[in-house]
Amino acid sequence: MRDTTQLVVERGQDPVTFWFEDYMVTVRFNNLVLGYDADIYKQSKDGSLVHFTTTGGKSVKQATQSARELMLDKSS
Repeated sequence: MRDTTQLVVERGQDPVTFWFEDYMVTVRFNNLVLGYDADIYKQSKDGSLVHFTTTGGKSVKQATQSARELMLDKSS
């Protein structure tokens, strides 16, 4: 079985990473469900990243929107 990351790069679908307040989000294509996963990490006080949760969607836009909604709920 081929590595999922290798397939993403071959298809030109590089992972997208962005910061939202003190959260880092990495959106990548998930070949098994033919959708996108958004891994959310929270930056701790010492600067390290701790995995917070994972969400997803059928498009990059849906996955990033879902991640933003989760982060806004936790920020409030």
